[in-house]
Amino acid sequence: MQIFRVNLNDIWKIDLASVTGELTWEEIKVKGKPPIPRHGHTMNALGHFLIIFGGVTDKNLCLNKLVVYNSIENEW
Repeated sequence: MQIFRVNLNDIWKIDLASVTGELTWEEIKVKGKPPIPRHGHTMNALGHFLIIFGGVTDKNLCLNKLVVYNSIENEW
């Protein structure tokens, strides 16, 4: 099982089933155009997709776009 974290256009993963038992974060270099950096958004996992909706930019612009990350293709 892996857990993904999105924070200002970077994505990190941690392998909870590591053979060594050592939990270390690894940054993922994602293909495609990344979404606008945001906070206050919702993110849900559906199969191998991370679905992000809404949020607020650093200039207080409210977003209403839906963006999807595909963890198999490693692409936005």
